[in-house]
Amino acid sequence: MKSTVALIDFANIKAGYRDRGYRTIDLEILYDALCDVGVTMVRFYYGVDTQNEKSASFFTKVASFGYVVISKPVQYFNISFLGLLEKPFNRRWIDALPINLRTNLLHEAKRLDMIGVRLLQPKANFDVEIAADALQLASEYNHFVLFSGDGDFVPLVKRLREIGKSVTVVSDRKYLSGELLLAADKFVTLGLLGKFIEGLLLGGERVTQNPPQGRVLKKGTSSIADLLGLSSGGVDNKDEKAYEEPI
Repeated sequence: MKSTVALIDFANIKAGYRDRGYRTIDLEILYDALCDVGVTMVRFYYGVDTQNEKSASFFTKVASFGYVVISKPVQYFNISFLGLLEKPFNRRWIDALPINLRTNLLHEAKRLDMIGVRLLQPKANFDVEIAADALQLASEYNHFVLFSGDGDFVPLVKRLREIGKSVTVVSDRKYLSGELLLAADKFVTLGLLGKFIEGLLLGGERVTQNPPQGRVLKKGTSSIADLLGLSSGGVDNKDEKAYEEPI
């Protein structure tokens, strides 16, 4: 079994499962599943919204599961209405609207932009923190599981592989950089991981029932290890079809 650390860029992962129609991800089940297959440290990166009273309790709960939590205050930036509607996670439902409603909505968004009305968009980017931590941990671990599809991690992944480390990327395919896919040793969609970890993704039509007491089924451990490249016999991710999420 390889010594393995998991790095979770939660904002990126959250955007992926929300776009797929899932309400949330069971972080306790995810942590237990990763530990079951030999991951010895799971680091969780996410911004804290100081304007949200529930934010502190969320991070306390995540830490109680066993995650190493790394956070910083969320910053807010102005964004136009059209800019917001053009975001990938919004385009899906915009395109599904009846054409008349879609046309009216875009027209109104354009009008609001022209008169200077702006929205506030929260942002807390952890690219630097994740890259710095990964390189610092490189002397202790030989396998990294990166939960993010952000193309900004391409230099990090390439550097880790140059020094003899292997990297598995977990992401929604829609939020996956093509360059990151090529740079990593393996890739698996979060949705497919959810097929192996029962109860992981919650709130969508395709979600199965939670296992007893909300725990991961032990019989799936070897399959999860193979999927993440943590045991011999794992499938090479360069055959992308092997890792596509079933429709």
